[in-house]
Amino acid sequence: MRTLLISTAIALTLTAGSLVPATAATPDWSACPATETMPEPPERLQCTMVTVPLDYKHPDAGTLQIAVSRLKATDPAKRRGALLLNFGGPGVWGLDAPLDIEHDAQANNQAALLAGYDLIGFDPRGVQLSSPITCGLEGEQTDDVAVMYPEPNGDISADIRISREIAAQCEKYSGKVIPHITTENTARDMDRIRVALGEQKISYYGASAGTYLGAVYSTLFPQHTDRFVLDSVVDPNILWRGTQLAWEKSTEVRFADFGKWAAARNTTYGLGATPAAVRATYLGLLKKLDAQPAETPEGPMNGNTLRERTRGPGLYGYDSKRFPALAELYKAIKNGVTTQKRAAAADEISLYQSFNAVLISIMCGESTWPKSPAYYQADVKRSMKLYPLTGGMPANIFPCSFWPNKPVTRVPLANHGPENILLLQNLRDPATPYQGALAMRRALGWDRTKMITVDAGGHGSWLLTPSSCSNDATSNFLLGADLPADTRCSVDAGVAPRTSLRAAR
Repeated sequence: MRTLLISTAIALTLTAGSLVPATAATPDWSACPATETMPEPPERLQCTMVTVPLDYKHPDAGTLQIAVSRLKATDPAKRRGALLLNFGGPGVWGLDAPLDIEHDAQANNQAALLAGYDLIGFDPRGVQLSSPITCGLEGEQTDDVAVMYPEPNGDISADIRISREIAAQCEKYSGKVIPHITTENTARDMDRIRVALGEQKISYYGASAGTYLGAVYSTLFPQHTDRFVLDSVVDPNILWRGTQLAWEKSTEVRFADFGKWAAARNTTYGLGATPAAVRATYLGLLKKLDAQPAETPEGPMNGNTLRERTRGPGLYGYDSKRFPALAELYKAIKNGVTTQKRAAAADEISLYQSFNAVLISIMCGESTWPKSPAYYQADVKRSMKLYPLTGGMPANIFPCSFWPNKPVTRVPLANHGPENILLLQNLRDPATPYQGALAMRRALGWDRTKMITVDAGGHGSWLLTPSSCSNDATSNFLLGADLPADTRCSVDAGVAPRTSLRAAR
């Protein structure tokens, strides 16, 4: 077992990352507390708390506690450092993230990764165990506010009211903290974690919105970056309303994959013998549920419930993992099967209070949103006409329209620095489209980055999409190989994806 020798000296950085000197302190590692997503933490996972300033520009304004977890490298002789993990959101909890990566690495025969790294997870500021904040969501507000769907006729009157209420409640319950819930401050928290770990440099794996977090860290603290992997990349130029608007086209592109898959299995599911027929069947089901909600094998659904069940869980996963369940659901709705197999996860509301509060805080606090409800009403009509699969949701109003604070100035990403950033991108990702990865690469600089693209759909590539070409190159890079050349990879023929805890998340 390796003992961390951590200096108590002041660690001073020499770049724009320096606002408050980072004081190293020996972390007190102990058993992790139980959480909603980790009710029985294994003994091998250790946890600690790291104290950070609420406001890095005014360090005397108070502190926050950041919950950090560690899964130690399995072979101390082969350990090369610490791999910090963030799965996006923004605001996704991460204390159990090391267990997710451990599971996926074992399932993909990546034992060397577990031998080489301490896997480090953390709940970002404001989430779960890290000084959680809340917007006091109640009743209909507890639906996922990031995917607020208009009425089937396009009316957004209820969404306008709910958005205004949520914005006011966020200010009421967490107004003093919310201005400091930013990507930049979370990146600075990451550097405090690095100092607490006693590491001169850290490696990083960030997915989805976590790619922007990694890009910001690499800009603020380039000298402390070892190996950085950004998987399923957001476009840094369109944050954050543009991030949602991009779902209009990307969902259409990804649904085409499902259409081909289901048409080839028409004798099994009866959804149509061509992709066009499958699409027509789906649109017919939406129209049916828009007119009359119904019981389904997955509980009561209306048209918008089915739209989100399709866009999210249905299309995010790699084809052969998620498509059968989606096709079975369509088949059941088409045939009037109503046996309910599972109940709604109402017990998760306390976790989602902090997650949604942080997500709203970052999305509203880091970008300018149109203020006029009439603007959103018109844009929803446009979206529904051009992109019926998403039902106007990406264009809908959001609490940001009523946000009381002016957006902060985002960190300009540096297009120079160490050549140690690898971007991963599935070509038909429904949440973070391929074009966003190209934009991120331009922002970070072509010389310091390389990119692996996989001819596949789904959200999340490394150890999720069955491509040994991509997975092996990424793991080898993390373990010390040179930054790989730009590569186009395919999926492995005849290899079914394995169950992933990250995919369930």
